[in-house]
This record gives sequence, structure tokens and C-alpha cells, in this order.
Amino acid sequence: MKLLLPLLAILLMGAVYAVDNDEAPQLLNSEPVEYRTLFATDQSPAGKIFEVEAKNIWQRTMIKLHKGEAIIIAYMYGKWSVNPDRKPHDAIGDPDTPVESDSYVMKIHNEGALCGKIGKDGKPFFIGNTMKIVAETDGELFLIANDDIKSEKGAGYSDNSGAIGIVIYEIDK
Repeated sequence: MKLLLPLLAILLMGAVYAVDNDEAPQLLNSEPVEYRTLFATDQSPAGKIFEVEAKNIWQRTMIKLHKGEAIIIAYMYGKWSVNPDRKPHDAIGDPDTPVESDSYVMKIHNEGALCGKIGKDGKPFFIGNTMKIVAETDGELFLIANDDIKSEKGAGYSDNSGAIGIVIYEIDK
């Protein structure tokens, strides 16, 4: 019961912020907000909920992190697919399809795994179902499914489907 109440609170107070690729140019001119305004108070275990769509590239969270600040990103619900010939899966990606191509967001990790970066030009990092992230630089947090971003091996993001829900918690290092 102790775990159920915080989860219910998260679901009730969370907001979803998915960005369609057509809206991205307008949002790129928007400034991310300081992350502290997006999280609950220190007395609350609640985090910020987002829905990340498989078909959209580098989705904005509007969470601005500063070097050394730490967050936890955790998978909550949903399934997505980056390959129409494969079953949908969670944020860990398809375990039967490790990526071996440089045309993907991240080589070595599973196709369809949740990945992120900090700043528009940041280096991509693996998230999967749960990951603690310590910002190496200042910038906004972006999220994406690990797929053929250069469309060299197939349709890229145009044939993707589904979405996953994640929660982001502020933590101390």
C-alpha cells in the first residue's frame, strides 16, 4: 500500500509532454525551464511523468539540468516498436536485436531501447527501463527510441508505433 499511494499521486499530478515532429521547429525556440520547478517538494516522492513516442526523434522534456545534478528515469507503462516485424516491447528495447550499425542513435544497445541526451548537441546515453543520470553538462533533457536515425537500414522512425510512459525523479548525487 505504501508504494501504491505515491504511484497514484504521480499519476494524478503528472503531465504528458510528447512532441510531434511537425511541432518541433516551433518548440526549438522555446526555453526549457529550470528543472526544480517541475518536481514535487522535498517531502513528496512524486516525479514528473512523460510519454515518449516511438515515431518522434529527440523529444523535449523541457527539463533543464545543470552539470552535476542527478535524476532517475524509470519506465512506468506502455509498449512501443521500432520494427514493424517485431513485437512491441518496453524501454529496455528488443532483446533479440542488439544494434550493430552506426546509423542508430546508439550502437550495441537493443533496438528500441530508451535513450537520452542533455543539450541539443549532447552525446546520447542509454536509459532502458531505469537509469540514474548525472548531468555532465548544462542543458535540456531529450529522449528517443534507439532506431536508425539516419534511415540507412530501412524506414527509420516513419514505421515506428506505440509509446511508453516514464517518470523522472530529482535526486541528490
